[in-house]
Amino acid sequence: MASDDVGFVEQVRRVIGAQLMHQLVSVNSISMLFGLPSRTLSRRLKLEGAPFNELSNQVRSGIADELIAESEIQLSQIADALALTCH
Repeated sequence: MASDDVGFVEQVRRVIGAQLMHQLVSVNSISMLFGLPSRTLSRRLKLEGAPFNELSNQVRSGIADELIAESEIQLSQIADALALTCH
């Protein structure tokens, strides 16, 4: 799953976004899709300034913003679908 045109962080961001609506996303599930050990994925993302948790939260937030703006889905349904929690 490599592309010379798209950076590694962006590739991971896209995969997280594609997987979020279908299953819970974790560093383990995403690393399996890239054929990498989870520690390697985490290390690469951290070195590029995008730790996995921050990246996945950014993707969740972006999808939530889009769904809120473009649909009539209830906020609780969006939160459930994206595994969002209030802090």
